[in-house]
Amino acid sequence: MTIAQKQFPAYLPLPSYPEGTTLAGLGTAELLLTATLRLYAASCFGEMDGSDWRGGLARSGAGCCAVPAFGALFEIVAAAARRPLALHCRHCTALGHDEGRFLQIVGLLQHGRMFDARDLLCDWLPPAAMRLAILPAKGLAASLARARLLVPLRSPKQTHSSSILVH
Repeated sequence: MTIAQKQFPAYLPLPSYPEGTTLAGLGTAELLLTATLRLYAASCFGEMDGSDWRGGLARSGAGCCAVPAFGALFEIVAAAARRPLALHCRHCTALGHDEGRFLQIVGLLQHGRMFDARDLLCDWLPPAAMRLAILPAKGLAASLARARLLVPLRSPKQTHSSSILVH
């Protein structure tokens, strides 16, 4: 840990997708990434019903880079995550906290905001793993952008610490 890291708390951009954001309001790229992430997570736990997380990315027009980039990113996350990620099941109609953060990371990378995306990855990963994960994350974002599958930069929703969320 450097002196700067001891003196300054980690910066995390505000969430662009508050927990509970419904899938109904998401665009094509956001839905594709959410479905892919959920299928990937289900495959890690042996909960597959014949669906393959690679199928949507492969058919999306994102080229041959999207599937290996996604796989490499989440192999690093699975191996080195600081904490379990908050993901919802394949049938849930709302985003989990880390699903929204994943969409935010891809959107930030597609819009040239690598340092903000890096800071969000640091919430998931220690610094060494983040440095490994940023490259496949950039590759995924770029391959989707080439296919015109853009994740919009949504404005963060201001929340108050006294708010209560009932689900």
